[in-house]
Amino acid sequence: MKTISVREVAEALEISPRGVLYRREKGQLKGILIKNDRGVDEYRIYPTKEIIEGLKRINSPLVASEEAIEDFDVVDAQTISEEHKIFDSTYGPEDVVERSAASRPNWTETSKAAASGMAEELWNNVISRFMEKLEEKDQLIGEMRTELKEKERQLLLLPDLEAQAENERKAAELKELEAEALRKQIEAMQALQTEAEESKRRANEAIQQFKADKEAEAKALEEENEQLRKKAEEAANLAADLQSLKSTVEELQKPKPSWWQKLFSAPSEP
Repeated sequence: MKTISVREVAEALEISPRGVLYRREKGQLKGILIKNDRGVDEYRIYPTKEIIEGLKRINSPLVASEEAIEDFDVVDAQTISEEHKIFDSTYGPEDVVERSAASRPNWTETSKAAASGMAEELWNNVISRFMEKLEEKDQLIGEMRTELKEKERQLLLLPDLEAQAENERKAAELKELEAEALRKQIEAMQALQTEAEESKRRANEAIQQFKADKEAEAKALEEENEQLRKKAEEAANLAADLQSLKSTVEELQKPKPSWWQKLFSAPSEP
């Protein structure tokens, strides 16, 4: 048996949603309480002939075709069980929404109809605002239930979240250790590079000093060789002078012939 919403019934009967609920409480309409897609309690009404006629009058898509109408199992208001006729404590004469039977109007009836219409309109406005607040409350309750379910789901997932947090903490610690090891490795490499550059600088300095020392030694040897060459030349000159002097001395040491030796040793003329 197909049901329709309270709002759709209200549009078909041209009354407020609260008026529909009053009729259900009086037993004039039959309905069931279900949970909608948002998890909020919602009344669904079984259509009557009056409701079907009202839906046809407003051209509702619910009765757009004969097949759609046949989907409804129309309920006769008189067959509804008396156990559904529950009156609300706030129900009064002004809550009567059914149309009065047609009769010959007079001034008294016209006045009563006008007053009843004004009262019904005022009451419908009050009920409309009340229903809006009720719908807002239902929506809020639905949201709170959804939030509560989400909290329950989070509580169920709490051990998993704690394990995940612990794993993330361990992973972070591992990354931190890896970063520290890498930093120390970089520092060691930088120290080795600095030490290598210092050793290279010292080696270059030693090489430059060695070259300078060798150049100084070579220069000293060259100067010493020059001095030795000069001394050798001086010695050679001295030896030559000594030989010349020796020859002179030997020449001087030879005995000179006397005048008579020179006379007899003179060559004779032919």
